[in-house]
Amino acid sequence: MPKQKLFLGDFAEALASAAKYKESVSGTNELEYRKILKILPKIIDGELSERQKKCLTMRYCENLSVTEIAEKLNIDKSTASRHISRAKAKLKRILRYYFSSTI
Repeated sequence: MPKQKLFLGDFAEALASAAKYKESVSGTNELEYRKILKILPKIIDGELSERQKKCLTMRYCENLSVTEIAEKLNIDKSTASRHISRAKAKLKRILRYYFSSTI
């Protein structure tokens, strides 16, 4: 299977923590938000497993439900949910490292 590139402009907006962060800064820290958008693809590519990347892409870029993701990947619904949760937690933890305690 060829490696799928993630286009993260829309994806970053869909991540709850990044979206909440954008709302909280309301234009005052636009530079930090742009830094998040710049570093997020590197974090996703370097830190997440292939399954986590696939589940996140399907959930936030393709807007599939957890049930649909599980069916397409031939895995249990709870497994798909766990991949998404762990990936989001890892992204949040790494972003927190880069941007102190703002996120």
